[in-house]
Amino acid sequence: TGGNVSMQEYMDTEPEFRSILLNIVFNGTNVSLVTGSVTLNTAELSYSPSGLRWFRMREAARGAPFNYPTADQSRPVDEILLSCASCDDNENPCSFGGKCLDDSTCACVNGGSGALCKVPPTGDGRCNPYFNNEVYGWDGGDCCGGTCRKPECGLGGLSVPFGIESYYEQDASTDVLSVLGYGSCKDPSMAPLTLELKDFDVFNKTEWYSILGNEDGDPFCSTAAINVRCNGVTYLYFPQYILNNESDCGRSFTETIHVPFGSQCELSTNIPCFGPYCLNHTISVYYGDDTSSPPIRSGNTGDESRLSFGVPSECLTDVLRNYSSSIFDLSTHQGQAASSLSNDGISEFLCSEGPNLVLERYALTVLNASVHFKSSNWEPYQCHGWGIPAVKTTCTNFSVTSLVLEPDAVSQVGTIPTELFLLSNLQELVLRSNNFTSTIPTEIGLLTSLESLELWENGLSGTIPSEIGMSRLSALALSTNELTGTIPTELGLLSSLSGIFLDENALTGPIPSELGALPLATLSLSLNDLSGTIPSHLATSLQTLMLYANPNLSGTLPTELGNLQYLWNLAIVGTNVTGHIPSEFGLLSSSLAIVELWANQLTGPIPTEFGSLTELRILALSLNNLTGTISCCTAYLKHPNSSLLA
Repeated sequence: TGGNVSMQEYMDTEPEFRSILLNIVFNGTNVSLVTGSVTLNTAELSYSPSGLRWFRMREAARGAPFNYPTADQSRPVDEILLSCASCDDNENPCSFGGKCLDDSTCACVNGGSGALCKVPPTGDGRCNPYFNNEVYGWDGGDCCGGTCRKPECGLGGLSVPFGIESYYEQDASTDVLSVLGYGSCKDPSMAPLTLELKDFDVFNKTEWYSILGNEDGDPFCSTAAINVRCNGVTYLYFPQYILNNESDCGRSFTETIHVPFGSQCELSTNIPCFGPYCLNHTISVYYGDDTSSPPIRSGNTGDESRLSFGVPSECLTDVLRNYSSSIFDLSTHQGQAASSLSNDGISEFLCSEGPNLVLERYALTVLNASVHFKSSNWEPYQCHGWGIPAVKTTCTNFSVTSLVLEPDAVSQVGTIPTELFLLSNLQELVLRSNNFTSTIPTEIGLLTSLESLELWENGLSGTIPSEIGMSRLSALALSTNELTGTIPTELGLLSSLSGIFLDENALTGPIPSELGALPLATLSLSLNDLSGTIPSHLATSLQTLMLYANPNLSGTLPTELGNLQYLWNLAIVGTNVTGHIPSEFGLLSSSLAIVELWANQLTGPIPTEFGSLTELRILALSLNNLTGTISCCTAYLKHPNSSLLA
């Protein structure tokens, strides 16, 4: 009509159009109406221009008045478009590569259809390469197993699966439709996994050639039938292929599939058998396409018919796989922890904010998976504990600085996971009396902020890691375990160490002289199998020296012990130490309160200088070969808590 005309005005001035429209509406047809005014600048423009916004008219009772609202600004501009069905290469071209013919109709290609070929074939269950891009949502999800929603999904999706071109397919026709897969999946939101087949058993028994129709006696091998399912969806089905080319039996074959992040998957195999003979091979699963890296799961089809694995969320995968490939293996504590955190909104938030906090959360979850804390709330919140008083954490700026497991905090025997040392700001680690087994991880040296390490009363074995080199460490308590080997000389580098507690282990070798350079207050090495002599130079700050029950310690008592002006507790018991008791001990008149030197090989008299030990409360010298009297010391043993064992 020309001019600036609203729909309401047009309805009012064109009763015939209004009558037709009302007749359609009252016959039950939903009608979409233009909601804004339209400007027609040329008389030749006889069709509605494209790009108009529409609203859908609500159902109304017969005879009800129609009120046409203004344009609905909340709806997308491209939700409903008007367009001309006649094509023109310049003004109104055909879509998706279609060709405009002489009669102004479109010859559609690439699966497009409808007026001007504008209807894409997305979402029909078949992957269309033309639409397999981000703009069209990867063909409406048709190209990936996690997003395809039709029965046809994946059929014919692998033209040459595993790159195997020469084969005999047992139990199926050689039609490519017997294989199900998504070889064209490019959606970056999917996790890439590569399957590798290799190490094939080669079979050349003459009696089975007729089965294969292979009369010339050539050796052959076979793949297993392979099925990969994640969260109930099949991402790959591959039947048994018998490889009738001998050279193929000595090579490997790979195929990359894509599954959703956060999935739990199972790879199942079915191997071909001919009578008593079965053809096995190795199958490995890798994250990404790098088969030179460690696989996330691997096995031989003759030993394992099912391999379970999980793929954590995308953020967790990117962060955690740099530390362990076990995060994909659901049979490991690492895999169980990663799977749990993938379904945890807090972990996803922490992961998106930065890796450090989620690494701490992961480390504590692995620890919990290893020993199972006695708590109804097993999900660890690193700064809030686990719901039981026996598990305590302290945080600074949301980062864990102290982790304490009181005795009997766990419900099963477990190991100290290496991931625990991702707690990069940890200052105190106390895991006492909780039945931890295996070895002390060498990664303990990564805890450079650690000040106190207490692992006593567990079942730890192996050696004390020489990697313990934390310069801030002040207390090392590893007593009552099953540790073997020697005391690392590297402990002499721990310049802040004031207490060493290594009692009740099976340590051997000498007491390192390097310990004399430390500011030690306590050196407790009882109930081991140490040998050699007692170092003549120990820390001048030493207050307690405990060397009970080390029968292979030999030599004499160092006179230099008399220079330890702060020494108040001296216990050298059950050793092979010989010689006299040094008179220099009498120099410790203001400090020495406990002297236990019994069950050794000492000889000679008790030094008269002991008479100056005014703080002496316990003197135990029995089971030696001493001579003379003990009158030197009785004056100072009249305290109610004093005792004399001579």
